[in-house]
Amino acid sequence: MLEELYLENYVLFEQASLRFSRGFNIISGETGAGKSLLAGAIGLALGERAAAEVIRSGTDKAVISAVFSLPDNFDKRVLAETGIEPDGEGKLVFERVLRRDGPSRLSVNGRPATAAAARELSVHLLDIAAQNEYTRLVESSYQRELLDKYGKLEKPAEEFAIIFRQALSLHNRLQAGDAEKARVRRRLEEVRYELDLIAQADYVPEEDDKLEHRISALTHAEALQALATKGEGVLYENEGAVQDVLGSLLREAEDMAEYSPALKEVAENLAEAIDRVEEAVRGFREVGESVEAAGDELESLIERAEMLKKLARRLDCEISSLPEKEKALREEEENLSGWEADTASVKRELLSALARAAMAGAKLLEARKKTGKKLAKDVNAALADLGMEQAGFAVEFAPLWKQGDEPEALVTKANAGGLEEVRFLIAPNPGEAASTLAETASGGETSRTMLAIKSALSAAHCPPVLFFDEVDAGIGGRLGDNVGEKMKALSASRQVISITHLPQIAAKADTHLKVAKKVSKGRTLALVEELQGEARVEEIAQMIRGEAATATTRQQAREMLET
Repeated sequence: MLEELYLENYVLFEQASLRFSRGFNIISGETGAGKSLLAGAIGLALGERAAAEVIRSGTDKAVISAVFSLPDNFDKRVLAETGIEPDGEGKLVFERVLRRDGPSRLSVNGRPATAAAARELSVHLLDIAAQNEYTRLVESSYQRELLDKYGKLEKPAEEFAIIFRQALSLHNRLQAGDAEKARVRRRLEEVRYELDLIAQADYVPEEDDKLEHRISALTHAEALQALATKGEGVLYENEGAVQDVLGSLLREAEDMAEYSPALKEVAENLAEAIDRVEEAVRGFREVGESVEAAGDELESLIERAEMLKKLARRLDCEISSLPEKEKALREEEENLSGWEADTASVKRELLSALARAAMAGAKLLEARKKTGKKLAKDVNAALADLGMEQAGFAVEFAPLWKQGDEPEALVTKANAGGLEEVRFLIAPNPGEAASTLAETASGGETSRTMLAIKSALSAAHCPPVLFFDEVDAGIGGRLGDNVGEKMKALSASRQVISITHLPQIAAKADTHLKVAKKVSKGRTLALVEELQGEARVEEIAQMIRGEAATATTRQQAREMLET
């Protein structure tokens, strides 16, 4: 579960901590208070790309932390594949530091981690249904993605995509004119040049963090050296040094211990104190030696750090992602290198790739059809619970290419997603023909369909956390009860967090957080508080009325909370 989300200098949040409980959590607040920024914050903590615009104006950096506790049945293979390990309590603390004038930093339990590894792990930790996802639900490509996730067809889908791209590349090579071939050669030269730059840089994982720490130390070398000298003198070198005083006391206590049993314990404490002082002296010496006679090291370290930053900017990646970038460039080089093969050889390769693509695509389509029937059954059951008993949901497959068509047409008519177009159809009312969501569904119907699909997916794809960003968009209060009951039911087996405007949903939560804005010293701040007792009654009453609460709305709020 997501235990805590900590925000520092993130857009409107100067400093805020959101603590969540097991079960059903909701976040309420007026429009524009900053609620929907929270989904983006979680994404950033888990490795999504960031822009400097999210750093609060007037500050140099933003910090976002997300604390997850792993369930006992969490798949340990996922952790092994990403190289990320939980702490002794089974927790993962993701921390993202965004700097206005430098690269961001991502760590898990205090150890540097790559954004790619964090994103890979995040899929198994939580599922975020944000507002943009409701918009995407009308897109065929996203419908196909959800269908594959439901049926656990991601692997065969990716296998088909790889074969398709190979066939497409071979097809393009045959069709390419002189201009295209010249473009490929230029790109191949550029790729090889970038690979040479990476090889010359000889980047070592986590080197950028070590450089930053060393540069910081040497920048403050004079102050560090002064403190190290002072500390060693006070503790060991100077007349009347702490170690000498403690040693003298220890000898006297040992001599007199036979006359007072309590002095034996005093002597033991003094001996331990002397050991600690010696450790501190060694520490001061290490600090002094580390910055002593640094010479030109600081300048060379700064040059090294700037070189890595420049290389990362050129390659459009973070410094820590250079190994992944190199791997991608190697693969691109291999693909581009084959463009000079003779035409007959390419034709033979293309025919083979087309045959494999046709076979893999047909097999994938068959699996998707079976999955589509099961998904439709589960979604229709969920829609009935959400007040759409008469709605009919179905999954349709429109062929883009089929057996019997011209073989090479496969790469011009189909795409890497498959040999067919996936369409989610819905007939909101009896007697109406089913149409695509884009043609038929209202905002409220789209939101409920998304919730129904998420409910169905939760049985097959079970991340410990489901996060809904205003799933009640376009839904009136009459249906809010149904939506709240569905999310409450989902929270029995996993943590559910929802941003909502509906009091019917808010009243069903186990934990209620409120985001509010205030102006302080001419600056707008977003604040978070957990509501309990009368404060929660007041908030739900205001959600009912839409303005200042009355005695009637407060009574309604109490009844909603009680039931």
